[in-house]
This record gives sequence, structure tokens and C-alpha cells, in this order.
Amino acid sequence: MLAHKETWTSHSVLVEDMSGSMRCDDVNGSRCRSDGVWLVLAKEYVKVPLENKTRSHTDLVSIIAMHETAEIVIMSEPMSWVLYNKLLDKREFSTIKPKGPGNYMPALAAAKELLMMNESGTCALSLLFFSDGKPSDSGNFTQCIGTVASQFGRRLSISCIGMAGDGEDFSVLREMASEAELYGCVSSFGKPSLDTDSLSILVSDLTSSLTTSMTEIKDTSSGKRRTIRSATREKRGTDEGGFVTGDWWVYSNKNVLVFHDWIFKKKDFVEVLDRRCRTCWVDTKTNGIMCLFCKGVLFCSKSCMDMENDCDEPHDCFGIRQQVKCGDIVAKSYDIPSYSVATKKNIFGEGAERFVRKFNFLADDLHTFIGPKMVAKESKYVEESETFVHRFEYQKKFIMTQATASMMAKKFNRSIVSLNIKFSEVHPTRFKNLPRIQFLDPMLIQVDDNNSGISCYLVEPMLEGTYEKFNNNKGEHSSGANISSAFRNLKGLDGAPDNDLGVILEGSESEEESSDSDDEDDIGDHDDIEGHRTFLPQPMHLNDKDIPQAFSHFTYVKSRRRYIVVDLQGVFSKNPDGRKLYKLTDPAIHRNRRRGGKSKFGRTDHGREGIKAFFESHQCCDTCRILGLHSQLWPH
Repeated sequence: MLAHKETWTSHSVLVEDMSGSMRCDDVNGSRCRSDGVWLVLAKEYVKVPLENKTRSHTDLVSIIAMHETAEIVIMSEPMSWVLYNKLLDKREFSTIKPKGPGNYMPALAAAKELLMMNESGTCALSLLFFSDGKPSDSGNFTQCIGTVASQFGRRLSISCIGMAGDGEDFSVLREMASEAELYGCVSSFGKPSLDTDSLSILVSDLTSSLTTSMTEIKDTSSGKRRTIRSATREKRGTDEGGFVTGDWWVYSNKNVLVFHDWIFKKKDFVEVLDRRCRTCWVDTKTNGIMCLFCKGVLFCSKSCMDMENDCDEPHDCFGIRQQVKCGDIVAKSYDIPSYSVATKKNIFGEGAERFVRKFNFLADDLHTFIGPKMVAKESKYVEESETFVHRFEYQKKFIMTQATASMMAKKFNRSIVSLNIKFSEVHPTRFKNLPRIQFLDPMLIQVDDNNSGISCYLVEPMLEGTYEKFNNNKGEHSSGANISSAFRNLKGLDGAPDNDLGVILEGSESEEESSDSDDEDDIGDHDDIEGHRTFLPQPMHLNDKDIPQAFSHFTYVKSRRRYIVVDLQGVFSKNPDGRKLYKLTDPAIHRNRRRGGKSKFGRTDHGREGIKAFFESHQCCDTCRILGLHSQLWPH
């Protein structure tokens, strides 16, 4: 296996403290601390995954014994029953004996070397760092773990476990776990009680995180493993200042080729009218002279226009005129601050499918940032980035998904307004104060990189505030603690009070059965509560935190069971006018298609299985009921 690293599906590096204190016999279910760790690793990290068939011989394990030095006791061993027996053998002191101090730095250096030995982006990684006390040595432990985390990000799952009595200091382990998380790793710190059952839970959690990473790397449609592109992550919270440094790629005016906007009715990108002078590339801003025939080309002055007309290769006036008439060139409603831009070399965000870089518009000096802070998104996989066509088509599916979700958000907001109008006399403010849903409006920018050719970035405003995941790809509701933090971070925003208004809507409009049609244009704009018989029983509670789940349910009903919008993530904010708003990005849409049908919304589209998963976890809230959604569920 060492000679064929491209076949590895995962590599786990397990660091076990084998200092002298590991001989203490205070762990229930084992003879001593080291015995308990070896026993749990053999069972939870090897035996259970093998029995569940979630691991095979292509999943490798390396183990480091940490004492005065770092001793690699198992080197890239395939997951098998042979490995299981080897771990059980380590329980005997005749094989390996706890002794001496527990020095962190040599163990971290050895772990880094083992993780770096396979640079293939198809291999998921995990690191377990177990200790029963603070380090015996000194060093910059967080910097060491941060260096590793910056190379792998989300592909690396890290678990730091401290197991000892209540008085032990595990602050270094906590700091290591927190540092790794700041670079995008799935990272955690755990302090189990002194028994093997408690330790088993934490080791099992790391196993689950590794399984999730392996699943993300695999293409759900083909079953093939994808290759994550090499990239360095920056630490979350890094301050940029207001100027370009050596950490940025700069694209000057002539290297920025085209801005594209997405037109929902066309279901395609169109070019945004370019304000730059066709002759000298100067940004005409609002003072350009437009070609009167094609109405798709601007000039900064009449002399530039005359120069263009006299040159050997003038612009294709007739062809551009046709593009304008067909709506393939449009004037953008918002202002483009500049045609010179910069993207950060290091990524600062990473999802299951995309890398996110910081993006800024530049002043004429190509040094000063101007305009709003932006982000640029691109595929994290080699397969979608090989050619410009691959990159363009990849971005097309993602922006179509977000545009569809945005269309549904507007319908949802109109339904909330309808509720406010309908019940304003009974309860004049309760519905008016419900949060609205808004998805960001991205655009596509083509740039010419002198080294790698033409690239395209999906660019949208950076979300300011506490970024949260309000439900996931399965529609599962995020933990109350996480969602509550979004509300606590809103200065001056009242906690969502219970609503005493009770409304039950009976009856429903006739719906079409689910269809595999790709055309959503015939989805009506009728008032979703119109025609329902209503009355006001007591009590009914409307909670701001229920809005994302209700919106997902709404999209299923409003689309006539054709699809559902999930994986709702972004920030919960309050506008200057007091209106509460969920600002969202990167949704997933599951389309109600037959098994084997074409995936319209990219790899995050899990079809009917995804819709089913939502309703298996969804419990209708009173927002669902007041919108008449509670009787329209996935058929079981």
C-alpha cells in the first residue's frame, strides 16, 4: 500500500500518551489508563468499522507512542483484523510499556510527517491526540497544529482527548483543538470520565467525522473519489487592512474579461454591459458614449469612438446588437465599483464542494480596496477545475440552485406579508415582525490569469456577523445552542417572543403530483393562505428560530412537490429599519426525480432520498401550520 498512495481512501494518525502516568489503574473497565486506550482503539476504531463495512484495506492507520520521544509503533497499516489484534497486543507491558515524560512537540512533529506523507487529495485524514496530562516539554503547540490544519482544512478531522482526574490541566489540548478549528478542520476537545465507555463515545465520534469526510470526497452519482485541490487555509479572523499585500492575486483592468449575471427566466448567464471604453479600456462610469446602433458598447470620448471606427478590426456591431435584443447583454442594476480586482491566495472558507477566498475591488492604484467586502467561490475539486468549460458549467449549477432558492424566498416573504394583511386587525404587529428570508445575489467574473489561463469566480457580498447553519443537507435542524448564539449576537434584537395568536387553516388547494419537468415557470404566485377557512384558537406560538424549517417545508409545497430547498446557512441579522432577516447562501435543492434521473442542482441534489430525509426529521412548527403546510408532507 505504501507504493500506491493514490489508492488510500483514508489515513488515521493516532497519538497515544505512553508516559509513566499512563500506568495508573484508575480507569473502570481496564487494568490501567494505557490498557483502556488500546482496548477502546481496537474496538471502536477498528473492530466496529470493519463489522459495519465502513472501512477496508484501503483505509490506513499509523500510531505514535508519545513519551520522551515520539515512537512510531505502527506505520501505515491497512485496516484489518490483523491490525485489531496488534492493538490488543499493545495492552501488554511486554510489548510497549508506559514510561518517562510525555513530550508533545516530538509527537506533533511525527504526526505532521505522517499526515504529509500522502499528498493525494483523494485521501481523507484524521488525527487523534490522546494525553492524560499537560505536556512535559515546552513549545508553540498551537502553531504546530495550525501548520498542519492550514494544509488540509476540512479534509482533516482532529480529536484532542484529555483523560485524567478533575484537577488535571488540559488547557493546551483545548487550545490545540480550537486552533485547528480556526483553519476549517472538523476539530473537538473531549474529557471523558475515567471509564472505557466514556472514552469509546469520543473515539466513535472521530470515526464518524472521518466517515463524513470520505463521503464528501466521493462523487455520489458515479461512486468515484474526487481529488481535492491543494490549497493553504488562512486562520479565521485574519485582518486584511485596506490594501493589497503579497498574499493577494491582482487582476488589473485588462485582465478582468467579463461580468456575468444570472437571469432566472433564461436559466443561463448573460453578459453585464461593460462600462469600459472599447478603445482605451478606461472605466467610463456614468459618462460613456454608447454606440447608437448596437447599444452594447461604450466609449469614453468621441475621439475613441472615431478611432474604433477607423481601425482594421472594429467591434462586431451587428452581432452585439443581436445579443442586446435577445437579452444576452444587460445593464446591471447595481454598481460595479471597479474593473480591477484582487483575490486572496489563501482560502478562508471551505464547504463540502467549494473553496471560498476573500475578494476585493481595487482603486486605480491597484493597491487600495474599494467597495463592499466580497467573497469568491470556486470548486475545491480538480475534476471540476481542469478546463474553463468545466469551471463555467460547475458554477452554472450552483448559481441556478441559489437563484431558484431566491425565487422561493420572495414567494415566502410575500406569504408572510399576506398573513400580516389578513390578520392585522386581530394582531397588528406579530406577523409584521416575523423574519424574512433573503439569498445573496451572486455574479460570475471571468479573469485572465497569465499563469493558469482563464478562470471564473462566483462572487457575492461577504456576510457580516455570526455565520450559522440553520439546517443541513438532510434538513436536520441545527442544535439549539448554535442557533441561539446567532440571536444573542444581534445587538438590540429582542429574543423571539412566543406569539399568542392561534390560527388553524383547514382545507387545501389541489396540487399537481410531483413531476420530472424542469420548468418551474408555471409555479403559481397565488396567496398560499387564500381560500382557507381560518379561526383563532389559543394558543399558537410563532418563533423566529422556526422560520428556516418552515421555509424549507414551504418550498416543497409551493413547488408542487417538485423540490425542496435545504442546507440553509448564513447570518441572522437586523436591518436599520428594525426588520429581522435571514441572509443566506449556498443552499442545496433536492429535486423530486426518479432514481437514476438527471441531477439538475448539482452533487448536493440527493433527489427523493433527500426530500424523504427532511420529512423524517421535520416536525411542523406553528409557522408551518399557519401557512397551511402541515397537511402536505412527503408520502410514506
